[in-house]
Amino acid sequence: MDTLKKITEIACIGGGVIGASWASYFAAKGIAVNLQDISNKFLEQAKTEIDKNLKFFVDINVLQKSELDTIAGLVHYTTDLREAVENVQLIQESIVEDYGIKQQLIKEIDTYNQTALLCSSTSGLLMTKIAEHSEFASRCITAHPFNPPHLIPLVELVKGKKTSKETVDLAYDFYKSIGKEPVRINKEIPGHLANRLQVALWRETIDLVMNGVCSLEDVDTACQYGPGLRWGIMGPNMILNLGGGEGGIARLIEHLGPAIESWWADEADWKKFPEGSTEVLVEGCKKAMHGKDIQEMEKVRDQRLIGLLKILGKM
Repeated sequence: MDTLKKITEIACIGGGVIGASWASYFAAKGIAVNLQDISNKFLEQAKTEIDKNLKFFVDINVLQKSELDTIAGLVHYTTDLREAVENVQLIQESIVEDYGIKQQLIKEIDTYNQTALLCSSTSGLLMTKIAEHSEFASRCITAHPFNPPHLIPLVELVKGKKTSKETVDLAYDFYKSIGKEPVRINKEIPGHLANRLQVALWRETIDLVMNGVCSLEDVDTACQYGPGLRWGIMGPNMILNLGGGEGGIARLIEHLGPAIESWWADEADWKKFPEGSTEVLVEGCKKAMHGKDIQEMEKVRDQRLIGLLKILGKM
């Protein structure tokens, strides 16, 4: 834990939705942040997003209004990569999902800072490949948040082939110390853990809608008010374990196993989006928003998230 005390300044590289959200969270935790992007235009957009996130924290009583200027002042904006990274102890990279661009960025960072934890927010790329040209790959790790990072606690930690155990342990302890819920993923796979689970369910929902079983709005309602409620308080394995009663998950498999296997046999297994599915999804989502725009729906999402996070003791 002594090492954790040395993480007093962080560089957030990339000021898009994820980078700005990370910067908001770090600043709210009292950590100085250098936010770097390639143009002042992008930095202005990031500042607008960060100011909005911090104001939201005030609105929900996570921060005091009197603290707002001080906390916002912890974020320093720059287009200079060297200025952003040379004196920090942790670098949170959140740039475009492209191996070549990430590899080039890490090579440049290596010239300015060789000791900071280098954490990538990549949604599904492999750290072994991201860091393959780095001379300091032992300090590189995937630290993938769930959107929006300033609200959702999950951080997926995935080591590359050269990532050291010390890096994994330090990253885990750091994110845990600032209120996140990190999980260690022991094997690199595309999409990591949570996104793979998410898109597996999404594929089945698309298939149900495309086959006329139900509308997009109805399938979302079924997830939200059925299993989604349960998954918000416990994971799917523990929920099913409880569903087996005193016999636990073994009893459930004994009782429902053959039926579940018949459902699996009937479920979708296609590997590419079916023809016409994009149009169906766009139209279905538009209808389900009932006249609201994306910004209004984001507010609904965030307000509901806050309620659940408070119940879970994470806000």
